[in-house]
Amino acid sequence: MAIQRKYLLKYISFINYVLKSCYNRSKSQVLRSKMFHNLRVNILFGSEINFKCVPENILEKLVTHHYDNITILKYNLEINNCIFVSQETLDKLKLNNMQWVLVNVKTIDSHKLPMSHYNRIVVLTSYKESECLLTSTNLFNLCNCNHTCQACMLRVIKPLKDFEPKITQKVSISVMKPLVFNAQTQILQDKVLYNYFSLPKCVSIGDILKLDLKKSYPEAEYLLEPTSISIVYIKIVDLEERSVQINLYNCKNKFYISNLHTKVNEVQYSTNTYLPMEKEFAINNLKKLNINNFNDFILNIFPDGMNDEGELIVSMIKPFIQQRRTDFQSLKPIFLVYGVNGCGKELLIESVSKYLGIQYISQCCFNWPTNNIVQFKKRIEYFFDDIRKLTPCLLHLENIEALCLSSTKDLEQEILDIFIRQINVETKNPIIIIATANSKEELSPVFLRLFLQCQQVGSLSKTNREQLLKWILKRDSIELDNKMINQIVDHTSGFNYINYMTLLLLAVKNHMAVHNIKITDVILEESDIMLSIDKINLMFTKSIGAPSVQVVKWDDVGGLINVKEEIMSALKPSTFNMRRSGILLYGPPGTGKTLLAKAVATECKYNFLSIKGPELLNMYIGQSEANVREVFNKARSAVPCILFFDELDSLAPKRGQNGDSGGVGDRVVSQLLTEMDGMTSENQQIFVLGATNRPDLIDSALLRPGRLDKSIYVGGCNDKESKLHVLRALTKKFNLYSNFHLEDLIEHLPDQVTGAELYGMCHNAWLNSARRIIQKRIIHINDKQCATDDNLMVTKEDFMNAMSESFILK
Repeated sequence: MAIQRKYLLKYISFINYVLKSCYNRSKSQVLRSKMFHNLRVNILFGSEINFKCVPENILEKLVTHHYDNITILKYNLEINNCIFVSQETLDKLKLNNMQWVLVNVKTIDSHKLPMSHYNRIVVLTSYKESECLLTSTNLFNLCNCNHTCQACMLRVIKPLKDFEPKITQKVSISVMKPLVFNAQTQILQDKVLYNYFSLPKCVSIGDILKLDLKKSYPEAEYLLEPTSISIVYIKIVDLEERSVQINLYNCKNKFYISNLHTKVNEVQYSTNTYLPMEKEFAINNLKKLNINNFNDFILNIFPDGMNDEGELIVSMIKPFIQQRRTDFQSLKPIFLVYGVNGCGKELLIESVSKYLGIQYISQCCFNWPTNNIVQFKKRIEYFFDDIRKLTPCLLHLENIEALCLSSTKDLEQEILDIFIRQINVETKNPIIIIATANSKEELSPVFLRLFLQCQQVGSLSKTNREQLLKWILKRDSIELDNKMINQIVDHTSGFNYINYMTLLLLAVKNHMAVHNIKITDVILEESDIMLSIDKINLMFTKSIGAPSVQVVKWDDVGGLINVKEEIMSALKPSTFNMRRSGILLYGPPGTGKTLLAKAVATECKYNFLSIKGPELLNMYIGQSEANVREVFNKARSAVPCILFFDELDSLAPKRGQNGDSGGVGDRVVSQLLTEMDGMTSENQQIFVLGATNRPDLIDSALLRPGRLDKSIYVGGCNDKESKLHVLRALTKKFNLYSNFHLEDLIEHLPDQVTGAELYGMCHNAWLNSARRIIQKRIIHINDKQCATDDNLMVTKEDFMNAMSESFILK
């Protein structure tokens, strides 16, 4: 190396002499400084290239596609010690394939001489891009395990002397153990480490190794609990023969670790370190992976459609982990994330921990006995003692509302004091605490004061639902065309992450049951999807206590064409996303107001909540208003939803005119107005339909724009066309006599008739036909024909007799 440095200095002196001879002094100085700067950068810093982090399993697959097992074993191609480039990039760098090179990172804010690391440069022959590929673990080690390092480019240096790592005789490691660790887990860990180091691993002091238990020891899949972590990180603490003097480069030396030649000692080293950041991951099925399409098999760590919530949670946590000197004693990183069951809170928080490179620990608060304060104190003390050994970490406290279920306020305050006392214990690295709850209202104000910020995981818009569904389909390698995806999104308003997971599970299960197959690659059909959607909607309707509603189609509603068009136009938002919040249907009894509301819910695929006005009223003070709030809470959890108030005049009469001494009716009306205003401000997909026979009795404040801003009269049938539409809808399942036409009845009907009256007439006509056939059967007892539905032929005489019973004929 001394000889190479001597020739380098002679080369520099020669260049200096040539510049002085050919140019004047000022020009030669400019050229000399520029050339020496480029020379210094290329020798000390290296050639700069762009990079891209790729998941490990994808890189492993690409390596096995390009190189056989003999080559992989010969050069010991471990992906966490390699950078992968194209042949064009390799030629540009003037390097050889499989050569050991020095690599360091160029950061945004640092201009010091960086620490270099030895990496093997490997060519992927079919790769055409200019950026190199590497794993996130390798990049983390190149940054010297500094989680605040913001690498923008890689620098590749060709060493002056060829390098080949040697096998070290002794190595000290520290394993970042999970929270639950026992003797059986230790035995399993020893077997996993022995298998992992069966092939030599090239490491430096301070490196972090990512160990997949299921890959290194496949039997671990059956020995681990489902909740256990399958990824373990190892830190290299010490190596023998670790220091090699290299004067020109500031670099770390590498050694091989082999279970045949190296003694591996596990030491109780302080493993308080950050982990490699994973911003992307690979999908489950990599059968069709190749070098040209590997980007199609990579997904963002945050589920599509929930990126905004994930980025907001990251922005809340980042100030506590990016600063090296943060006073965690004065300000504790405690946050609240709330949302309905199944909205993806746990998936989102776990993704945040991988994105930031922090160990994820989950704990359900229902496991802590809050009824016994002594046991609670001991349990939480032992738990936080173990947590402080694993810092920095992200602690996910599930169901934080369990700590607010105490019988008295004194007991709740005592639990809070114990919790705060454990949080306030000073630690070197932060403990990021994220508590989750189904609703913010379930927490007492005492606990809410603990959290620095609160983030809601709300309902998804149509665009977000489509993105989330495509993300799940791509992750689980389920193929559906865009037409089917759009159809699913249109029929799954209000679905969240767990709903879509259940939908696909039921669809696959139904497909395998119908076709009697047991293969993993299932092509779903439209019938499988629609059946699963109906099952989930039925389960959800039962879970919120909504009454089951009969399926009513538009064909079942005769006439009322103008009313149908008015309601459908009100449900569909305009170009400026403006739509009505509610409609009041009024008219005489029996005109089809309730039937119309059921038809709207069925045709629009909305959930339907039907409320009779008097059933919300209660004798106890405050309970009637609570019933109104509960109804709207159910509607919010069932979006998109049609909330139908029947007999609205009994629920919301004009205020100030009732004789009740407690003013219950006035308070119910005020509560109803408040809930409807809140529904409009939250931009929920809740549509309110009201029905009444007496609109003059309803409070006028309920009928203003923004509430029930449109009143539609639903009257009876007063023309031939509307009467004929209603009769056809009522008799579409009847077997009419061949010589009989419904038009013959129109002339005998009254001028004004309601749908309920026509329904009663048709019902009586069918009964008349049934009685006639039964009487014939009794008379002709020896006849072999039976009185079945096929023999029930309704004639004109049956209708005329029924009409004479129901109306006064013209």
